Amino acid sequence: MRVRVKDVGADKWVGYYNLVRRKAGDVFDLLVDSHFSEKWMERVDKTTPKSDAPGEPDIKDLMADGIVPEKRSPGRPRASA
Repeated sequence: MRVRVKDVGADKWVGYYNLVRRKAGDVFDLLVDSHFSEKWMERVDKTTPKSDAPGEPDIKDLMADGIVPEKRSPGRPRASA
């Protein structure tokens, strides 16, 4: 199901879905229809284009682009700058 974030009068962010902060006007697909919330979403047609720039990048997209958080072993100090 494709949805658009309602303008509910919030300053910047309206909701949070699939590891991404959402702002008014963002259009995205829900992973499961039962995730729909009347409070901050409205249904739109599948022909409505998705937002090009959501509130912040999806962690899955970052990992697909090769940007992965540094893995540290327990007790290993952080690299000094």
